[in-house]
This record gives sequence, C-alpha cells and structure tokens, in this order.
Amino acid sequence: MCNNSTNNCSNIRNLPAVICVCTPERKENFTFFEGGSSVNKDGIALMSMDDIKSKGLIVPNDTVIGSLLIRYPFSQYRYIFAQDVDKHKCDKYYKYREILLKLGAKVFSVVEATKTESTMHFDEKGKLTVKAVSGKEKVDIRNSIKSELGFELVSSAEGIRTISDKSYAEALDLVREYNLLDDDYLMSLIKTRNPQNENHDHTLSVQMYMMDDFNKKLEIAAAFQVAGGLFNISAQVQKAIENKTEYFISVNVEFPV
Repeated sequence: MCNNSTNNCSNIRNLPAVICVCTPERKENFTFFEGGSSVNKDGIALMSMDDIKSKGLIVPNDTVIGSLLIRYPFSQYRYIFAQDVDKHKCDKYYKYREILLKLGAKVFSVVEATKTESTMHFDEKGKLTVKAVSGKEKVDIRNSIKSELGFELVSSAEGIRTISDKSYAEALDLVREYNLLDDDYLMSLIKTRNPQNENHDHTLSVQMYMMDDFNKKLEIAAAFQVAGGLFNISAQVQKAIENKTEYFISVNVEFPV
C-alpha cells in the first residue's frame, strides 16, 4: 500500500534492490545485462550519480563511482552500502518493538536466539552456491545475546496501559513510516491488538529473521562478484557481499492484563 498516487506507488515498487554506481559512459556502453539494459530482471541497476539524484534516492554522503548499494527495507527511497548491512542487524527488531509499544507492550523476553553464518560465491558456471561456515547450520546465541545483538534477554518498557483507537492508529502510522505495510506477519500481530476486539491476548509470541531482507539483496549483489573488476568494486566490498549472517529470535511480548 502507498499513500501517494498510483504512479508513485508503482515507481516505489520498481526501485532496484541493488545499485552499482558507475559513470554515465560505463552505463551506456556496458552490456552485462540481457539486451544491453541497465536494469536486470533480479533488480540490479547500473546508475550514475545524476540518475540517483534525479530519482530522489537517499544514499550515503560518501557514495562514489564503484559503490555497491542495497535498498534499505525500512524506508522507501533509502540505500545503504552493501558492506554495511551488519550495522543494521537489529533494525527490524527495534522497528517491531517500537510498533508493539504503541499497542501496549510492557515486557519483551527472548526465548530463542540463533546465528547462522554462510559464504556465497559463484562457480565457474555462474551458479550461486551457499555454504555454512564451520559446518554448523546455526549456533545458539541466547546466552551471548548482549554481545551479539546489544539487547537484554528480558527488558521492560513504559508504554501505554490501555490500547485505544488513537494509539492503534499511531502504530499503523509507524508501519507506514517504516515501509512495513506488506509485512503480513506484522500486520497479523497488530490486528490481534485492535481496540475493537473484545478479547486481547496478553502474550504474543513474535518470531523474526532479522537479516532476511538484507540477505536476499546480498544474494543479488553477489552477482557482481563476476563483474566486480569491471566496476572497480573493492576487495572489501566483495568480501562483505560474499559473507552472509542470519539471526533468528523468538520473543514473548507481554501486555497489561
């Protein structure tokens, strides 16, 4: 859903998942994509700085030729460096938490937390392979969650005491602000706290893969492992997009009785 015109909504959905910043000349002459297009079917775009500016996209101030950008999932027009996704590993949790506070949440208790690390690379036939690091599918990090993710196993918050139409509307406003209207799981959680419902659950079990959207875009960005040299993509960026980390957490969220 979108509050703007239909055309604007379509434009937002059609924004590329990954942008490789290049010179106008390189963009015009490069034929890496089928038919010589500057955008491929997976959502990778070749863009000059002028292209980015004309589309009103928000990118880091130090974006330069050769930068590899991925679309930030919690904002319509913002992009971040591909190598910086780890800095945003807790963003999804905190967005959910802020919304649930508007719905009266009081206590957040982490009951499960795991970490999975893997590497991605293309073989000589151009096929993407993903391999778990150390041969382990996932590692329990519940006892080290503070050092891994920066928050406590159990935390309380001073939210509202009684859910109202006003606070429910404010929660939905945050959903729109954070570009989460298409998150069916979150929307189903929110509906359970609708003030028009006579009976509310006093505890919700909330599960999330914290890096899933980032990792989907990293898999797309990994395609530039093949063409990286043509775009002066640094070894640091290449290494970053070839390594994938996923965090899964299950949290019991308590509301006032």
